[in-house]
Amino acid sequence: MHEFLARSEAVLALLAAKTAVRLLPFRFSAALFGKAAVPCSTATDLDARQLARARAVTGRLRRVANRLPWASTCLERAFAGRMLLARRHLPGGVVRLGVRLDAGRPQAHAWLLVGDHILLGEDEMDGFTPLADLARRGDTSSNNG
Repeated sequence: MHEFLARSEAVLALLAAKTAVRLLPFRFSAALFGKAAVPCSTATDLDARQLARARAVTGRLRRVANRLPWASTCLERAFAGRMLLARRHLPGGVVRLGVRLDAGRPQAHAWLLVGDHILLGEDEMDGFTPLADLARRGDTSSNNG
């Protein structure tokens, strides 16, 4: 029963993230998930047990997202993962936004990390230059004040 509830929670988080990304202007949807800042090294208070929980939560989210009848973008997955970590009071979830040029056209990507640990979006992030981090106040320490 617990696994069913956890999977249902992941589906609901993905739906909420999809709704925020598709229906709200980016500045509003991004504000739901934290304040934008220049990408920096993020500090985290996660111990090994908490990091394992964070990896389990985001791993389940990835598996659920891959089985749904609709596709979810990297931004939707990162936002959903951020929500699930926050619900479990796991600090340090940062949505990092990046860009790269493919055949002269800009491409965007988002990934979720805690400290130096990438939890979602790692497979697709090659060549992306980080532009901004979205994090809740108190979840990261910034090198830029």
